[in-house]
Amino acid sequence: MIKQKKIIKSILGYTIAFLAITVAASLLRFWVFDIFLIPSKSMEPTLIPGDRILVLKPNIGARIYNDFSSIRTGKPDVRRTKGLRHIQHNDIIVFNYPGYDDRIFFNFNNVYAKRCIAVPGDTLYVEDGYFRIPEVNVELGYLPGQNQLLNTPDELMPEGMLYDSIRSQNSVFNWTVKNLGPLYIPKKYSTIQLTSYNLPIYSPAIEYETGLKPYIVEGNIIHDGKCINRYTFLTNYYFACGDNIVSSFDSRYWGFIPEEFIMGVTNVVLLNFDKNKRGFKFSRIFKVM
Repeated sequence: MIKQKKIIKSILGYTIAFLAITVAASLLRFWVFDIFLIPSKSMEPTLIPGDRILVLKPNIGARIYNDFSSIRTGKPDVRRTKGLRHIQHNDIIVFNYPGYDDRIFFNFNNVYAKRCIAVPGDTLYVEDGYFRIPEVNVELGYLPGQNQLLNTPDELMPEGMLYDSIRSQNSVFNWTVKNLGPLYIPKKYSTIQLTSYNLPIYSPAIEYETGLKPYIVEGNIIHDGKCINRYTFLTNYYFACGDNIVSSFDSRYWGFIPEEFIMGVTNVVLLNFDKNKRGFKFSRIFKVM
């Protein structure tokens, strides 16, 4: 009987310890960090397939879901803890993919890592493949990738990845991924003039924020049954691209990333395991970007 009690106590002790460790690990991943696998080549050479990256949350603040059921609507109800700093140009951000049938839609299980090119309030230009923001005096993005884009003949671009740029279906723009802009990146509480020219760019953000899609009738913009010519944004947005810019599917194609979609910033590769070669790349262990 005594031996049986000892066994039961041991089992209970191990169970409690296991549960405590599980809860502690979950809290750490919720508030402090998360780990994600890089599956594609879109961020090469900075990040390569098989990399496990460490995403730190305190720097911009961890997301807290006020209502998890809101995830199903495509518009998460979240707030963010106080961060140490704001997202900056050239940060590598990890976020939920925001594209869905020409709408901004939250995809909980679809996570991307890209380099932040433009922050709220910026006006972005892409000129011959190079990123430019007039008021920002730093090199934007991964320059060798932009050099490669410039020197890649249009006919050698991956199929559909030259003219299928953001809102390129509107013939007024005639934008490509090599040349587009000026593109204003919406900032919370900023107000823009709406026209039939720029409505295709900002319509997804307006529909995301209000649940109602604006449309044009006889030259007038109609939203929620009213004729409007201005709109004030309710959240911040970002523009991000892959370093392997010739073959990266990013904001040049699907547009803006709402701030609440962003999980955090990464600058550390924990390790890389190559499934094809069945081994670790030791040069990637704790590699700082």
